[in-house]
Amino acid sequence: MSQSCGTVKESRLIDERSEWRTFSDKDKDTTDPNRVGGPTNHLLEGLTTTIGRERNDGGLSYTLNRIHARTNNPDRVIMAAMKEVGRMCELLKVNGTVKDRALEIYKEVVEAKTLKGRSVKALAASCLFWACRQEKQARTFKQIVAVLGNDVSKKEIGRCFKDLQQLKKDELHKQGASADALASTMNQTVQHPAEFVRNYCNHLRLEFKCKKLAEEIAQNAKPQDRRVPWDGRTPTSIASAIVFIAMMLWEIKKEEGQAGAGGSAGQPAFASLKAAKARADSAMQKVAIISSVAEATIRAAYK
Repeated sequence: MSQSCGTVKESRLIDERSEWRTFSDKDKDTTDPNRVGGPTNHLLEGLTTTIGRERNDGGLSYTLNRIHARTNNPDRVIMAAMKEVGRMCELLKVNGTVKDRALEIYKEVVEAKTLKGRSVKALAASCLFWACRQEKQARTFKQIVAVLGNDVSKKEIGRCFKDLQQLKKDELHKQGASADALASTMNQTVQHPAEFVRNYCNHLRLEFKCKKLAEEIAQNAKPQDRRVPWDGRTPTSIASAIVFIAMMLWEIKKEEGQAGAGGSAGQPAFASLKAAKARADSAMQKVAIISSVAEATIRAAYK
C-alpha cells in the first residue's frame, strides 16, 4: 500500500491463515511480544486503512481514528452483527453452522440496501431465526425475544422477518425461479414439530432411547385435516405433547422391564394410580417449563 496516497496495490496474501509474528520489546511494556492476526473472514471487505496514534498530538489522532471508523468503515455494521449473532447463538445453544448461515443472510440484506432503518439487533435476530429454520434447529420467537431482553420487541422482530421473507421472494422472482422454488422458500415459515422435539429432549436430558422414541413419533405425526396445518395448533404445542407421550411410554416400558425381572411381581405397570398420576404431572410440568407452553395447551394437543 502506498504510504503517500493510500492506494492498495495488493489485496490478498497467499497464505490466509493466522500469521504469528514476534516484535522486539524495546520499551518497558510487559505485554507478550508475540502477536497474531485473525484468519480471513470472507464476510468482511478487508480493504480498510487506519490512522496511527501519536503520543503528543493532544488526542487528535484518536479523534480522527474514531471519526474515520464511524464514517468510512464498510465492515462496521457486519462486525456489530457478528458480535450480536454470536451472543445469541451461545445463549440459544445452536452450532456454528447456524451462526455462519445467519451472518451470510445478514450480509445479503445489507448489500441489498432494502431494509435500511432497522435496528441491528432486530435484523440480526430475524436472520438468526431464518437460519435456525433452514438448518433444522428451530427456535421460537419467544426464545429469540428472551435472549434479547427488553432491547427489541417481539413485534419488531416479526416485522423484520416478514420483510426478510419478502426480500427473499423478490430475489427469487428476479432470478426467474420456478413456482416450486418459491413455494419451498415460503414453506420455511411452517415448521414441523420434529424440529422442536430434539431441542426439548436435550433440555430435559432424556435417555437416548427415549429421545429416539420421541423423534420417531414426531416424524410419523400427521395432522388430521390437511387443509389446516396441524389442525390449527402450533408446532411447539404438538412437539410438547409428543415429548410428554414419549416420556410416559418410556416410563411404562421401564416398569414392565422391572416387573419382568421379578422386581415387582404381582404388581401392575405402575405401583398405583396415585403414583402414575404423580409421574404424569411431574413430566407435564417439566415439558411445560422447557417449551414455554401452558399445561392446558399440551393436554389439549395430547388428546
